[in-house]
Amino acid sequence: LWLLSPCRPACPEWCPSECFAAKEIAESFLSHRHYIFNLRANAVRCLVQRNEQGERKSRGKRVALVKPDELRAWIERKGELGGFRIVADRPLDIGPMVKCHFRKKEQAACHGGVDFRGVLEVTDHAKFKETYYNGIGRAKGFGFGLLLLWWFLTNMAFGVRIRALTGRFQAVIAECSGASEDRPEVRSAVPASDGSEQSTQT
Repeated sequence: LWLLSPCRPACPEWCPSECFAAKEIAESFLSHRHYIFNLRANAVRCLVQRNEQGERKSRGKRVALVKPDELRAWIERKGELGGFRIVADRPLDIGPMVKCHFRKKEQAACHGGVDFRGVLEVTDHAKFKETYYNGIGRAKGFGFGLLLLWWFLTNMAFGVRIRALTGRFQAVIAECSGASEDRPEVRSAVPASDGSEQSTQT
């Protein structure tokens, strides 16, 4: 289980102390221009619903996006609102939707999660910082919307680096997915205010 918190979290009672770790994120970490990113998001759109009188309801019906072009448009739109853009000449990997089942008020329900991996360019650092701390999309309480970031210089050997980091992201997700079966492992990242060592484990 990975989380991002504005203050140092306490180790929960159900988590063994040796499985809990926290690392501060330096302010400078979010000052770069380009990042390789990994995001598991609940990408949906809301359909307008009306009552019997034809009046629009306050809440629409959420429908999961599954088509690649719709998903790409979704992440690009989130970027426009969140202070970044998807770098067009770099590969954007969009995984298949994976269902996350849960129960709400004794009723079975599920959220659809989609993995996005690619390169982003920051266009507005203030908005991007807010996006990083708040997450992207819906169902954040179910583990969606957390940005995993790795900054890089544009003159790096990009092809080799993104493949290596994508492999690392996949390994981290696999590790976290399996950690809850026997002994949950909690890792957290705490934004730093004193310019301490930066963290890419977010």
